[in-house]
Amino acid sequence: MVTLRNILCVFTLLVLVGCSSSTQTPTPAPTPQSTLVRGAAGLPPAVTEAAQTPIPVSTATATTGPSPTPSPIPSPTVTLPPNERMVLAQEAERIGEWDMALSLYQSLSIEAGHGASALFRLGDLYLRDDREVEAALAWQEALNREPNGPLAPFLKYRLARGLAALGRHESAIGLWQEIDAAIDDVDDVLADHMADSYLALGDVDQAAAQWQRIYETESAPRVSRALAARQVGKWHADNQRSAEAMAWYAQTLELSQVHTFRAELLWEMARMAQALGDEPAARAQWHTLFQEYPDTPQGLSAAEALKSAGEAISSYQMGELYFKNKRWNEAARAFFTSLESEADLPAAHQQAALALEQSGNYAASFKEWRKIVETHAEAIDLQDDAWLGMGRAHVELGDMDVAIATLEQTVAQYPKGDAAPEALWLLGVARREQGANDVAAATFERLATTYPEAARVNEALWQAGMMRYRAGQAAAGQADFTLLATYEAEETNRALFWAGKAAQLAGNHQAAVEYWAKAAATDKADYYTLRAADLLNHTPWQPRAQEPFSNPARDDFAWLYKAADLPPSANLLALPEEPRIQRGKTLLLLGERGAAFETFREAIREQENPQALWAMANDFRAANLPSMSIVAATRLMELLEYNVRTVPPRLAMLAYPLPYESQLRTVATQGGFDPLIFAALIHQESTWEPRARSSAAARGLTQVIPDTGKWIAQRLNDPTYRYHHLDRPVVALRYGSYYLDYVLGVFNDNPFKALAAYNSGPGNARRWDAADDDLFVENIPLRETRYYIERLYEHWHGYQRAYRQTP
Repeated sequence: MVTLRNILCVFTLLVLVGCSSSTQTPTPAPTPQSTLVRGAAGLPPAVTEAAQTPIPVSTATATTGPSPTPSPIPSPTVTLPPNERMVLAQEAERIGEWDMALSLYQSLSIEAGHGASALFRLGDLYLRDDREVEAALAWQEALNREPNGPLAPFLKYRLARGLAALGRHESAIGLWQEIDAAIDDVDDVLADHMADSYLALGDVDQAAAQWQRIYETESAPRVSRALAARQVGKWHADNQRSAEAMAWYAQTLELSQVHTFRAELLWEMARMAQALGDEPAARAQWHTLFQEYPDTPQGLSAAEALKSAGEAISSYQMGELYFKNKRWNEAARAFFTSLESEADLPAAHQQAALALEQSGNYAASFKEWRKIVETHAEAIDLQDDAWLGMGRAHVELGDMDVAIATLEQTVAQYPKGDAAPEALWLLGVARREQGANDVAAATFERLATTYPEAARVNEALWQAGMMRYRAGQAAAGQADFTLLATYEAEETNRALFWAGKAAQLAGNHQAAVEYWAKAAATDKADYYTLRAADLLNHTPWQPRAQEPFSNPARDDFAWLYKAADLPPSANLLALPEEPRIQRGKTLLLLGERGAAFETFREAIREQENPQALWAMANDFRAANLPSMSIVAATRLMELLEYNVRTVPPRLAMLAYPLPYESQLRTVATQGGFDPLIFAALIHQESTWEPRARSSAAARGLTQVIPDTGKWIAQRLNDPTYRYHHLDRPVVALRYGSYYLDYVLGVFNDNPFKALAAYNSGPGNARRWDAADDDLFVENIPLRETRYYIERLYEHWHGYQRAYRQTP
């Protein structure tokens, strides 16, 4: 929809197209300030004196909850030196006091030596505040001030993107070319933009030249290079240059590691060969697809092409291909065709039954299983599967009595093989569905003791143990969990933890202590290990605790010198010669934050030097990129095999940072909860990335979703709230802390239930309720929410390690 704002944006950028470095446009006038600021949280008083325009302060107060008390901002009386004002402006921007930052940048825009830099930052901040026209004016003015300055390429980049979005591709290309001549590291990014603009102009040849540049840029992501090579190949194909096209497609295959992408490319190569009349080459590609990519649409199409070309591909083979492509109905039809026209094979009945099961047609599936039993007694190796299939169909159809009888007969007739333990599993499920929990638990226990090597044994013991525990049958549950601890190597501590819980329920405190001590004595630091240690030490999770914490200076780096095999004189902060780090920093200056972060992550993932990772983590922290600092510090922890219980406190402070500590303390004090539990929540929600987004449209440090944001704004009586304001840390912290305080209040300060409500809503948390906190967590059917609580608990221990650990 065309709006006045869109028209203004178009008009402004069209005017800017004609601007040159010799034409001065007026400095953007200070705009009326919003009333979002409720006191410049965390900034020294001098900031307010530095502002050149008084900022009105909202006098609205919250109706409920921990809203900050408005503090008056005095009118500016003192102009600080420009360097100090720039530092304060950047800090105001960092914490989200945007009105203050805008005023400071505006005051700096007329200062010699600072004007272009201030206008550059001013434009970016306007853009984040959805003020596109003012952003464009600020950038253009900065470019006019210093047309050849160090920021010029990055200013042009922003303006070029705006011009391209408005359809002014010729002008955009001119700017892309100027930028290309000025900076390195990102040739592929600029080439991609130019290719898009050339395509929009209909100049495919020039676009292809840019795609070739992307392919030749070795620092470009592998995926980008593969996509570009494919585009070049397609360009050659469209221009009837088949040999060149095939060569480019071959180069694309060398780069691509994506199974489905490779299948698409091989299909294109087969089509090209066929168009050229090279039937042998086409058939060779079809055979490759048929044999190596049967689970792709192209593999299926290749089989159909081979069949049309006269090759012998049976209906049974086509059924297998349809099955692998999850085209269940077509698979069943192909198997039926095979049964009618090829041979009445029991395997075809089996495959048809499985396809029908997947399609949800259990009645038809039952008939096929029954045919194997009734008409193919010779298929001895399929009889147990057929009986199991009939029982499974009855379970799905809700015929529980018939299902139970069928499954019991399966176990009795075929006690050996895989069908019997699976039948016992389904019997347990059927009994549970009938509400016969004791019988269901006994069935799961029968599975575990009779078939200890079966795939379902761990799950069966877990189900049995939890059913016994919920029924108050503590001794039986303890026995199940104890046995599970001997089977489940990956999650032994979960079993030991719950064996301790069952012993505690039985009143056997000493046995509970022994189980928990055994779990806590391992070198792990997962949720169940930490919970066991906390129960052992009588350490409750108290979200309202106001225990002080500190950020002490700990200068013992012996662990790092040893791990990196460095002499004591080595510079621990020396950054590695890593081109991707510089590329990432260039992308940041271009405003391509997502691409920059992915570049940083790639460099971190492949780094094996402990000292380099330490330096990178500290460099990211200094650059106000806490999420990247966390990634580097976490990678260092993994490399040195540290966890939240063993990590050196200095490294813990990088892996579990407090980048907005002053603001965090303020809202936590107002909400009356532990700042470190809120820090752990933010760590899990966004890893402290203020511009974080989720697929559910959650936004900001505390990942508030739109509906919740509106609800909180109403509760806080905040008429100035806009959804994008959640990108401001002070707003995200205020809103997130309000909601955390709210859900804590709803659930009587129970952190497990409150955090489940924060993640999945209070209604869900009520449905999962249990008097036992640990049972409540196990009641959560959503893996995402259960994982959220477990990970947040681990993060909280990380913060305890970093800021409450005795030196």
